[in-house]
Amino acid sequence: MLLAPLTGLPVGATPNADASASDASLGPSVTTNTSNHTETVPGTGAILDVAPAPDGGTYLVGASLPEAANLTVTRLAPNGSVVWQQRYGGPNESRVGRTVVAGQEALYVLETVGPASGPTSRPSERPTARLLRLDTEGSVTWQRSLGNATYTPAGTEMVGSPEGGVVLARPVGDQAGNTSLQRITAEGTLAWNRTYAGGRPTTLALADDGDYLVGGEHDYGEGWLLGVAPNGSVELNVTLGGYHERRIAGVAPTDDGGVLVVGDASVRGFGGTDPWAARVHPDGAVQWSRTYPTETRTRTRSAVSTADGLLAVYSGRSDLGASETRLVHVTPDGAVGSTSTQGERFGAAPRVIDDGTVRLYGTEYNRTGSTPETFELTLRGTVSESSLPMPEARALEPHAGVASNATAYRGQNLRLDGSSGATYELLRLPGEYTEFDDPRLVRRVSPTNGSVTFETATLESGRYAVRTAPNFWLELEDGSVTGLARDESAVAFELRDRHLRFDFVPGERPRSGPSRGPGFNASVVETFDGEGVVEARLDADGESFTARVGLSRLNGSSPTPAALRAALAADPQSGGMEGITTVNGRPYGTVEMSEDDRNLTLDAGALPAGLYEVTVTDTETADATEPANARLVVVHDQRDVDVDPATETVTLPAEGEGSTNLTLTGADAGLSAFRVEANRTGAPSVSLNLDLSRSLDYRSASGGGGMSTDRSTAHAQSLEIVSSPNGSFAIATLRVEAQRFGDATPAPGNNTIMLRPAFAVDRNGVPYSVGDPVTITYEVTEATNGTDTTDGRTESGAGSGSGSASGSASASGSTTVRAEGSGGN
Repeated sequence: MLLAPLTGLPVGATPNADASASDASLGPSVTTNTSNHTETVPGTGAILDVAPAPDGGTYLVGASLPEAANLTVTRLAPNGSVVWQQRYGGPNESRVGRTVVAGQEALYVLETVGPASGPTSRPSERPTARLLRLDTEGSVTWQRSLGNATYTPAGTEMVGSPEGGVVLARPVGDQAGNTSLQRITAEGTLAWNRTYAGGRPTTLALADDGDYLVGGEHDYGEGWLLGVAPNGSVELNVTLGGYHERRIAGVAPTDDGGVLVVGDASVRGFGGTDPWAARVHPDGAVQWSRTYPTETRTRTRSAVSTADGLLAVYSGRSDLGASETRLVHVTPDGAVGSTSTQGERFGAAPRVIDDGTVRLYGTEYNRTGSTPETFELTLRGTVSESSLPMPEARALEPHAGVASNATAYRGQNLRLDGSSGATYELLRLPGEYTEFDDPRLVRRVSPTNGSVTFETATLESGRYAVRTAPNFWLELEDGSVTGLARDESAVAFELRDRHLRFDFVPGERPRSGPSRGPGFNASVVETFDGEGVVEARLDADGESFTARVGLSRLNGSSPTPAALRAALAADPQSGGMEGITTVNGRPYGTVEMSEDDRNLTLDAGALPAGLYEVTVTDTETADATEPANARLVVVHDQRDVDVDPATETVTLPAEGEGSTNLTLTGADAGLSAFRVEANRTGAPSVSLNLDLSRSLDYRSASGGGGMSTDRSTAHAQSLEIVSSPNGSFAIATLRVEAQRFGDATPAPGNNTIMLRPAFAVDRNGVPYSVGDPVTITYEVTEATNGTDTTDGRTESGAGSGSGSASGSASASGSTTVRAEGSGGN
């Protein structure tokens, strides 16, 4: 995860590779950072893993610099003060601590070791793994090479062995992957090494009875769970998931000999993931599998066992660029508690204290400078405290009684009234495109209070049937058993995905200027011009449903329930104040979507000025359906910003390139977000490219476009501008390139490009109004002598093929890298 940036620029390093020293002049162990309520741990650089010390303190491991790194090991007292800190490294190597396990008399550190590299070169040698045994003062007692480094998540590959030493789980073999379990004794010798087929490991845990539990992935899409007895025999080997990607980040034993797993799952599609947990019976049957949807796209960083279950750390990022770190605490019964903080910490590792406090150790990447000469990246180890989220039972209200020969949607909970003491199995039936021939067991559940609830969010779409024993299939009607069948196909029901998306409203006149994409046609609503009420059509599968409507601002806030109700009051199908609900602290409104009327109407004048993301999903399938998304920019006051080209005429040779720099004017309160768009229609054929200026300090940016012989489009945007100048300043460069289609050289001629800012938001989150489009004339001339018509290149640039492209860039390209704080050398 962090190895990619941890191999590069040379900096000063300790000359003695294995020397260690304590530094008594470290000063205070933590420094309060009031901007994000975290504290700094000096000298650590990146913190990648933590382990409890016998006295209640904490060991930290990581790397002091992102390139040419020194391994850092820090011991903290129970109150957080630094007891000692050691660095290990040499001038020509990069050493990164990934996992630490601590005992009474020693600690074990798993590190990756590779050659250092420079600003323009990368190391040719593959990093290797090495295991170190340190005494309680940080001195190395032995080290053992483990071969090539493996890229499992930090902090997951190693546990202490009951016999002494450690046990490691490491991937071996081809892409499908096998897993090697090996025990290294306290003396550094290999006691045993066993290989198991099935998948590649991502986490390892030790059960109270001595069993080893391996969580991993199979074929880069399914979760994989392996249980191994102390004698090496396999007790459990199952895969979880299938069409929808699963990733296991933590495993823990349950009282009945089963396993609780946490991680993330992409059950809502489009590449996004949500927190996910499941409980697996000792025989491998899934008892329950649930997602806990969030507003942001989440990814698990780490997980740790608690007295009640598993605590997982997720980093999240919304479509508007807001980031968060989320803690999710799950019990074997499926109860969940969660909390989140603004800001993202990379490599976050939790430590649960006996008093119910969670200390979250991580790394902040601080970027400064807007040019290659001034850009600087600082790694800073951080720690923050919060209370362990207390799990609460999740109310599983069934939405419909399951019925044979009927259709349900993923996310709807299906009720089955059953006899007490009976066990019901839900099986997926083979279909035309499935990879199995016989019904596949996906759930085994028992009635609670006289009924069973089949949770469908994590199931795949397809045909299902229910049975109580082999060959006894249940005929169902509205959740009641009405008979038995020998043929499962006769009593099957279908589970479908419900797709939602915004579409244009028929007959609505598009706003002049570049295309603003699907959703609300007038995505920039300037209320001072008399605009206000906007409408968009929602396309959705199936019959009538209740839509859940939410609005999020660029800064992560939401309108108040009263403001949301006032905005939705323009929709005749709105539920009014009675239809306002709060989910995870965010208000949502409900709108009834009939089969005949799928329009959503909003009064933007009732909302505070801002850049909003509008999300709509079905209330019954919210945890399994990708929300329909649209962007809405609400402007109340006229403060025009314009884009001015350095030249209004761009001349370029056939198969060559020309460009003009663009200046933004009128941005007197700076920028926090910006998007500029360009298009052309007609000949001669050229492609358009827009590149944001480095006068902006932004965390991330994206851009793209498309081209055909008749039309070209381009856009560039950033929703995470950290700082910018005020007033007038360089904002982007427009590049125009004459392109060859097939064997035809671009014909000479001229045409125009229409250019304008789509939106601009000031540093306080308030959008500017945007001025009129700018017309730029381009002229394609005859090919010059500098043109090589065989490959489409000129001295000024390279041509690209037709079609469309998109991509993203982040503020990187460093020339100076440093770690904050001091430490031992």
